[in-house]
Amino acid sequence: MTDRPAGPARRRADRNVVERMAGALTGRVVDGVVDHVDLDAALAGVDVNAVLERVDVDALLDRIDVDRLMDRVDVDRLLSRVDVEALVARSGVPDLVTASTTRVATSTLDLARRQVAGVDFVLGGVADRLLRRPARASAGGPAGLVGGRQSVSARRQVTGYYAGPVGRLLAVALDALLLSATFSVGLAALDLVDRTLLGRRLALDEAGWWGAGAAALVAVLYSLICLTVAGRTVGKAVVGLRVVTREGAPIRPRAALLRTLALPFSALFAGLGFVPVLLGREHRALHDVLAGTAVVLDFGDRPAELPGPLTRFLDRSSAARTADPPER
Repeated sequence: MTDRPAGPARRRADRNVVERMAGALTGRVVDGVVDHVDLDAALAGVDVNAVLERVDVDALLDRIDVDRLMDRVDVDRLLSRVDVEALVARSGVPDLVTASTTRVATSTLDLARRQVAGVDFVLGGVADRLLRRPARASAGGPAGLVGGRQSVSARRQVTGYYAGPVGRLLAVALDALLLSATFSVGLAALDLVDRTLLGRRLALDEAGWWGAGAAALVAVLYSLICLTVAGRTVGKAVVGLRVVTREGAPIRPRAALLRTLALPFSALFAGLGFVPVLLGREHRALHDVLAGTAVVLDFGDRPAELPGPLTRFLDRSSAARTADPPER
């Protein structure tokens, strides 16, 4: 009677021992099999394309509850982890906007420059007729910049040709405006310093000779530095002009200083020294003659051109003169 309850417990204990022994044996067998399996070779033998072809993508997508999936997405948290600035930078949008803006600005500037060059070209032709000079004599330039006949294209290139009165006048006006604004800002800064440190206002209307002297000094330094470094002032750069030697070479500091100091002499006697800019072959003012310089058309890294309508008119005129030579 006392041995019967022990029978089932003993059998369960024996079964547990057997199961543990079987599990240990199975684990060792599986580990041994895995150790001898070449996974790379096994994966290499799998035809991924064949597997994908057997997958019913439509049925798989039909089983996905998109609405439930989207409800579980924390959009705010997702966006907070996105570097928007880096994403925009990698997309190239800023570079595209910058390039487009630059292209529009340069095209507009070159359009205005061509109109100014065209007006000067026409004025040069009028001066040639009045002075009975050969046609288009005023359209030349320094020998070092203009060599041979310009090719005929949609717009006639005039890089290196002598700049006319309209372009030069606009450049002077822009330079004068810039200098005036700079000098005004400088005086305002001095007035602020004077009031802050000394507690008094700078009497701008009583500046007298020192104010005029300071303005003249600023103008001389501005012209000298710009011409020495770049061969052009800011006004000339905007209009598309450059100052060179009479042969077309870049000017040296000595020539830049001489041209700057001789500029007031061109304004003497009601601006008589500027008359050659309108009527002369090379459009050189008195200070250009004294310094051995000339002002030419130069749009920088782009060719200086005449407007398309003026180019076509000149081409038609040239063709007509070639077809019907004048009788002697």
